[in-house]
Amino acid sequence: MRVQMYPGMTAFIADESCHIPITDNTANSLVIVAREALEDMTSPPRATLARILEFTATFGLWPP
Repeated sequence: MRVQMYPGMTAFIADESCHIPITDNTANSLVIVAREALEDMTSPPRATLARILEFTATFGLWPP
């Protein structure tokens, strides 16, 4: 089953973590990515919303 970002909702940063609303068309969930996780896998390490969204496939997600 394909998981994708929830249509009409945007990801946001709160408490230094990125929150990404997702759906598989049967259930809705929220993926929380810690800043440390992003900084450990990217070079140079930047914990910005745009940077996190660049790596959605790494977290098992696809853009809408």
